[in-house]
Amino acid sequence: MSMTTTTTTTTPEETSIVIFGDAFCDLFFFLDENGLPPVGGDSRLTQPVKGVAGGSGLNTATHLVNCCRCTTTTSKTVLVSLYTAINEEDDYGQLLKTHATQHGFSLLNCCKSTTTKNKATGHCAVIVSAGDRSFMTYLGTMGDFEANDIMIRNNNNNNNNKLLANSQHIHIAGYFNIPGFWGGNLKNVLLELKKEREEDESSSSTIISLVPQNDATGKWDGQLMDLLPLIDYLFVNDLEAKAIFHAHSSSSFTKEDKDDDDDESWLKPIAEFFHFTSPNTCIIITLGKKGAVALRGGDIVMTQSAATIVENPVDTTGAGDAFIAGFLYGYYTTDTVTSTTTTRLSRALWFGCNFGTNCIQRAGASIPASKQEIDVMIQQYNVAQSSINME
Repeated sequence: MSMTTTTTTTTPEETSIVIFGDAFCDLFFFLDENGLPPVGGDSRLTQPVKGVAGGSGLNTATHLVNCCRCTTTTSKTVLVSLYTAINEEDDYGQLLKTHATQHGFSLLNCCKSTTTKNKATGHCAVIVSAGDRSFMTYLGTMGDFEANDIMIRNNNNNNNNKLLANSQHIHIAGYFNIPGFWGGNLKNVLLELKKEREEDESSSSTIISLVPQNDATGKWDGQLMDLLPLIDYLFVNDLEAKAIFHAHSSSSFTKEDKDDDDDESWLKPIAEFFHFTSPNTCIIITLGKKGAVALRGGDIVMTQSAATIVENPVDTTGAGDAFIAGFLYGYYTTDTVTSTTTTRLSRALWFGCNFGTNCIQRAGASIPASKQEIDVMIQQYNVAQSSINME
């Protein structure tokens, strides 16, 4: 499955990636070794509370546009735009707008005027403790962001219309954080976009990917399974994959409750479950320090180990978003003429794991890698490929 899109204004050297997703102001709380306080108690923070740009959609856009801009080894240009919902009049919204401008991607605000007056920009308390993170989220304007708002904004602005019309890739970020996408709403919009593009004779395929993020309701539904046949790539971490499986399958794992890092028997039933639900969707599961796997056809089709083992990560927030940005970078900056789908997937997984590993070694989900770090990654990849070709 793939959507189609017109490409009359996008040259072969340009790729347009449109993100429909969440943007939040993240308020970071770094706890000391004692962790969360008991009810009525107190805990110490090791750093001042700081607000930074966050949200899966914004994080992905930031990492992606940064690594593409830093790259000097490819002539391809990747254009990145984010459709989201913020209140441009409050401090959080101003912070997100400034962040997008500074990092060089388009932030297209789909927020309704009535929402702007009554809701604050979404923000999130990020609790970092013992090398992991937990979230407490106020949806704010994100709670009123509806899939149809994308089309309304699209129809009211010719430039925005061109962004969608010429997109080679549409990525949906933070699906479970956007209730207005549930209940078939996003599905209807994607079907409408597909129909419009199929009616154009000068069309080419558009790939659609989605990352659900954690479901705060605990139901792991939102009609995600009904949407899945329209999705080419689904990105989940191991905990999300297991939660979705348990919510929608009558089967169970043999050892799903055991903390055995070497046991991957749970991947097989996961692969079979997703294949039965949506056989054309490639499932990408990130496994933390173990790397990532790609599932298709009811089986594991590719694995990629982590770049390095980071025993004491500084902050794991946004690692999945950095992985996706690396994945898209690897996928779209390869030679599409000579590369096979398998080669592109392999390159995408490699860069995804490397960008994810890079992200957890600094505080902040939307702090991208430096040009020097990206250059080192590219050199390492080229050396690895040269060794493979020589064998």
